[in-house]
Amino acid sequence: MQTKNYRVKYLGMLLASIFILIAGCSALDTGAELGSNAYSYVRGELIRIYPSAYDKVLAESKTTLTQLKIKLTEEISDGINTTLKAARADGTPVTIKIAMKAVRQTKVGVRCGVLGFWDRKVSQLIHDHIAKRI
Repeated sequence: MQTKNYRVKYLGMLLASIFILIAGCSALDTGAELGSNAYSYVRGELIRIYPSAYDKVLAESKTTLTQLKIKLTEEISDGINTTLKAARADGTPVTIKIAMKAVRQTKVGVRCGVLGFWDRKVSQLIHDHIAKRI
């Protein structure tokens, strides 16, 4: 009888450990390379990898903001990473993070809204405009 209880406890701990491991790996997956048409949505940020040069993606991101009448308020860059901070007409903040992953591979994260009130539809719209231009 004790052997059976030991096996049940062991199996339960093993399954719990596997679940925690899988859940942890999926959270780490956000930094992994995504396919060119795949998106990842993590903590309000919609992320996509574009098969294009960093400079081109940066330029098209700025053009997209202008076309959508989203005012660019700040640009922070170190040459391989750029953060564009902007605001929609109603004052809703928009942040676009652009990072060079390889020569022709650029990661773009778009976040629209404030903590807890992210607007995924607007983030998707911005990505759609960038993708159409690339």
